Amino acid sequence: MRQTKTHYKVITNNWMKVWKSWAAQKGYDESIEKYEPEALNKILEQFYATVRKKDGDDYEPDSLRVMVTAIDRYLTEKEHKYSIIGDRELKSSKKVLEGKARLLRQQGKGKRPNKARSLTTIEENELWEKSKLGKGSLQVLVQTVWWLLTQYFDLRGRQEHHSMTVEDFSFGLDENNTEYVEFIENPTKTRQSGLSAKPRSFLPKMLANMSSDSFHTPSATVQTSTAR
Repeated sequence: MRQTKTHYKVITNNWMKVWKSWAAQKGYDESIEKYEPEALNKILEQFYATVRKKDGDDYEPDSLRVMVTAIDRYLTEKEHKYSIIGDRELKSSKKVLEGKARLLRQQGKGKRPNKARSLTTIEENELWEKSKLGKGSLQVLVQTVWWLLTQYFDLRGRQEHHSMTVEDFSFGLDENNTEYVEFIENPTKTRQSGLSAKPRSFLPKMLANMSSDSFHTPSATVQTSTAR
């Protein structure tokens, strides 16, 4: 369930196309790995300050973060001696990028005003009834498990979903003989904080919905997915 090398390669290639397009327009060598750190730092200052989407709009701050990570990954693959993220020789260009991201956030970029609303109970039940959620096929099962984990275990970040394993789940019966699934969280990148890591204060549980048929039972659905 982890991100594949192909996924990162696609992201890197896409952002390198952005760099090469910008460099060609400005008259710079598109082979970014050929530049020495001092020259690269100056060019990146201009790149970060002026790079835009094809429609002329600014990139979202989070997209800029992905961009610089992708370019740094490319340079590492090309065995460039310096990191555009961590090395002090490229410190001033990084400050330009951070300043631009900060300004964009102040202008309202990255706030996602049109974020999706939550489903109502009626809408969710309709998805179950129409077999858009359930165990009818492998694809439907995967999207159903994703939905249940976000709702019952508060798993929001991509890393949390990709890092989990079957061993993270415990199945059992409570004092009322009701089936449940318990999530025993392993540390992930989104929750790690060095020596001050704070685990969840409780272990979340997903109880079986005994008022519905077994096909609509959340715990049974997750149990089915772990058995495949």
